[in-house]
Amino acid sequence: MPPLVSVIVPTYNHEKYIEQCIRSVMHQTFFDWELIVVDDGSTDGTGFKVLRLAREDQRLRIVNQCHRGIYGLNATYNTALKESQGTYIAILEGDDFWPDDKLAKQMAIHLANPDIILSYGATKIFSEGVFHSWHIKPSIVGDVTTYTFRREFLLNQAHIVPASAIIRRTALEEIGGFQSYPGFPATDLPTWLALSRLTGIVHVSADILGYWRRHDGQVTSQLSLKLADYGLKARMASWSQSGLNKREIYMANVPHVKAIYLDYLRNCIFRHDIMGAMHAAQRVFHLGKSKDKCLAIFGVLITALNLKIDLYSIVRRSYPQQ
Repeated sequence: MPPLVSVIVPTYNHEKYIEQCIRSVMHQTFFDWELIVVDDGSTDGTGFKVLRLAREDQRLRIVNQCHRGIYGLNATYNTALKESQGTYIAILEGDDFWPDDKLAKQMAIHLANPDIILSYGATKIFSEGVFHSWHIKPSIVGDVTTYTFRREFLLNQAHIVPASAIIRRTALEEIGGFQSYPGFPATDLPTWLALSRLTGIVHVSADILGYWRRHDGQVTSQLSLKLADYGLKARMASWSQSGLNKREIYMANVPHVKAIYLDYLRNCIFRHDIMGAMHAAQRVFHLGKSKDKCLAIFGVLITALNLKIDLYSIVRRSYPQQ
C-alpha cells in the first residue's frame, strides 16, 4: 500500500548536514511516510551517508543524478516527485531538518479537510549549532482561500520556507509539478504562486514546522540579491490574477528588496568590497527614497575609504525614526 506522505530531499554536498536531516524524518511521531533523497551529483560523502542510513530504514531510497545545479532545482524536485507514491508531498532540503511532531500536526489538518492543497507554518532559523531567538512567522494564521493567500503572498511578503510545507499531490500535478522561471535560482516561489491560482484552501499554522539552516555555502546566502530581484519580478508578473494593480504590488514589495540590498551593502563594508558596495548602492538608489540614497552614498564612501564604521550606526544617528 502506498505511503500517505512522500518526503522529498534534494541534496548536494551536504555531508555535514544530511544525517541530521534524515534522522529528523526517522524520528517523526507520524509513521506513514517514504523518504526519497535525490543526490544532485555530490562530490563529498553525502551519498555514502545516505546509503548507510538507508540500511537502517527501508522507507528511505536514494536517487542519483548528474549535477543539475541550482538552476535545475525544479527538475531535481520533479525527479523526486516522479519517484514518489504518496498522496501528500513534504519538502525537506538536505541541510534543513524537522521537529519530531511536524508530520503529525500537519497531516491531522490535511486529513480533516481534503480541500487543503497546501499547508505551512513558522520556521526556526538555525546556524552554527545555535537556534536564533527569532523565527519566520506567517503573516496570517488558519484556513484561507487560495485567493486570500495569493494577495497575502503578493502584498505582505508571505515567506514560505520549503521545510515547513506539505502539498497535496493532485494540486502539484494540476500545475505540472514544481515550477521555475528562466534564470531564477529557486523553485519554491514559482511553485507557491502557481498553487495560489488553483481553487482550494491553504492552511497556515503558527507552530514551528521546520528548521531552516543558514550557512555560508548555502545558495540563498550566495544569491540573495538575485533571489530578491527575481522575487519582485515574479510577484509583479502575477498582478493580473490577483485583483491588484502593478503599482500596489510594487510598492508593497520594494521595502523588502531594499532591505536585502542594504544588508548586502553593510556586508560589503566589512569585507571592503568596493565593487559589491557600488552595485548594492546603485540598486538602493534606484529603489529608495532620499534618505536611502544618502545611506547608499555613505556606504560606498565608507567602503572606499576602508573605514571601520557600522552602516546602521549612521542610520540611527541620521534618521532616528527609521
